[in-house]
Amino acid sequence: MYMLYLSFLTFLSMLVSSKRIAGRDWQTEFSARLFKRFFKAADRKGPQWSRKTLDEAGSKSLVVKRVDWETVELGVVSAQKATPRSVDADSLRINVYMHGGGYVTGSAKSYGAFVARLADQSKLLTYSLDYPLSPENPFPIPQEVSCKAIKEIAARHPKHQLVLIGDSAGAGLAISTALHAEAELRSRIAGLGLISPWVNPLAKTGSMVSNLPNDMFTLEILEASYAAHMQGAEPMDTRANFTEADLSSLPPLLIQGAGGEMFFDQIIEFSDRAKAQGVAVTTEVFDAQFHVFQVFAHHFEEAKRARASLVAFARG
Repeated sequence: MYMLYLSFLTFLSMLVSSKRIAGRDWQTEFSARLFKRFFKAADRKGPQWSRKTLDEAGSKSLVVKRVDWETVELGVVSAQKATPRSVDADSLRINVYMHGGGYVTGSAKSYGAFVARLADQSKLLTYSLDYPLSPENPFPIPQEVSCKAIKEIAARHPKHQLVLIGDSAGAGLAISTALHAEAELRSRIAGLGLISPWVNPLAKTGSMVSNLPNDMFTLEILEASYAAHMQGAEPMDTRANFTEADLSSLPPLLIQGAGGEMFFDQIIEFSDRAKAQGVAVTTEVFDAQFHVFQVFAHHFEEAKRARASLVAFARG
C-alpha cells in the first residue's frame, strides 16, 4: 500500500512539473522520481523497513515462476538457486548474482524477478546470494562471505566457469571477489557483468551533483549507507573502493551505466582505467536512464536490451 501512496505523490509531482533530461520519456522520469521517494522514505524509516518492503514487492511478480527455486546453504551464507525449465545442460557456465542496495538493503527474494528473467533467458543455472548486510554485518564481512560462498559454488560445479553479475554495491562485491580471491578461484571466473557499479563510494562531485535531480538517490543517503557499511574501516580499502586498485587481473567486463545516474562519472572512469590496464571491457551507456533501471523497470525497451546484452555476455 505504501508504494501506491508514493506512486500517487509521484503522479502529482509529474502534473506540477514534467521537466526531465533530454531524451528521457515520461515513464522513465516517473520511475526515477518514484524510487527517489522510496529511498528517501527508507532513509527515514531504516533498513529493516526497506528490506521488508522490497521483499514484499519482489515476491509478487509472476515471472519468478518461470524457474525452479531452491534455497541452498553455502557454508557461510544461503543462496537462491534458480534452475530454468529449459536449462542448457551442455553449457559449462553458471551465473552468480549479487544484489545491490548500498550494502544495507536488498535480498535474493527482492531481486527474484530480475534473477528469474536472467536465468530463464540465459538458460543457465543461476545462484543469487543472500550475503549479510550492514550495519549488522559491517565491512569486510559481506566481501569475505560473498567470496567464500562463490568458492563453495565453484567447488560444487568443478567443470564450470562462473560469471559474476551484480548491480551497484553487488557489482562492487563481484569486483572485490575477482580482485582479492585466491588464484584458483579467480581462474574460474569467466567474466563480470556490472550494472551501475558503485566503484567510488567517496565521490561527491561531477555527475554526483549534476545528475542528482535525475536519479533515485541523494548524496546524504549514499554517504550514510557507506558509513554504515565501513564503520570506521579504511574508506579507500580496495575491497570496497576501487579508485586506487590494480585492475589488470580482472576477467572480461561488461559494464552498463545510465547517463542520468549519479554514478555515471565513476563508472566511465573505472571502465577507462580497466581498459588502460589491459582488461577486455565492453561499456554500454543508456543515455536517459537512471541507476539500475534494468532491475526496477524491467518492462522498458532499454531494460530489455540491457538484459539481452547481459544474457549474451553470460553465455559467452
